[in-house]
Amino acid sequence: MEAITSGTKLAIRLNATDNVAVAMDALQQGDLLSVFSEHGVEVDRVIVATPVPLPFHKVALVPISRGAPLIKYGEIIGYATAPIGRGAGSYTHNLESATFGEGEDRG
Repeated sequence: MEAITSGTKLAIRLNATDNVAVAMDALQQGDLLSVFSEHGVEVDRVIVATPVPLPFHKVALVPISRGAPLIKYGEIIGYATAPIGRGAGSYTHNLESATFGEGEDRG
């Protein structure tokens, strides 16, 4: 496990089946992320693996392999376009929206 380099930050897991949480703040690699359920109970602690430059972005709670679904709100919101490690941020650089298939015109 990597060393903790900064203070504790907060995230919310919106549904018990989610494999990502929503960070409440921008995150730096090494931050300790305290993950709370939708009921306000701490359910996990994760060391941030990659910087997350903006609040309200997703952080993986488990390793997610390429092609595997990302689950938020208890629903598939997209699919990993590359492996996403536990504690890594997820956005358009490693996530394909469930709304559009790979290579489909988003225009």
